Amino acid sequence: MFTDLKNYLRFPHHTKRALFSAIAPMTLAAALCILPAPAALAASSPTYSGIAFYKGVSSPITVAAGQTLHGIAPVSGTSPNAAQYGVTARAIVYAQAGNSETTCMVKLAGGAVWGTAITVPANSTVSIPFEDTSPGFPGEQYNVDIVIQAGSGGSLKILPGTSLTLEGIASKPGNNAY
Repeated sequence: MFTDLKNYLRFPHHTKRALFSAIAPMTLAAALCILPAPAALAASSPTYSGIAFYKGVSSPITVAAGQTLHGIAPVSGTSPNAAQYGVTARAIVYAQAGNSETTCMVKLAGGAVWGTAITVPANSTVSIPFEDTSPGFPGEQYNVDIVIQAGSGGSLKILPGTSLTLEGIASKPGNNAY
């Protein structure tokens, strides 16, 4: 049965060429008629670009006991003028204690909140995730870094792999949900 159908649909070479020459331009013309003009397309669906900035620590950084160190894994950049943003800053900190147990607190520069003090056992490494969110605005300048405070029990070593990612998800103007 399929062989009969295949033979029925088989055209001589010159007929195929004639059919293609006649059908192809009509198909293209029909497709172009239903597409909106580029200006209309741009006006009806505005584009919102997201932002993403990343920085990682490449060599160990020591924070003395009882001290606070700013400027770890700094990121900076400017958001496009296209939209408002829900901005999220995510840090992952790898902190290593020396011969004595201590604590580690994490904050992001410009942020108002310190994370909970995390106990770092002697001669151990802990990973500390930290996240902060805020609204962002078109053309806003970002300068964010990780701030670490070592407890009075001993110094901390901030290890490679510690990183900061700042991302913004664009939204429609007036939408400040984050």
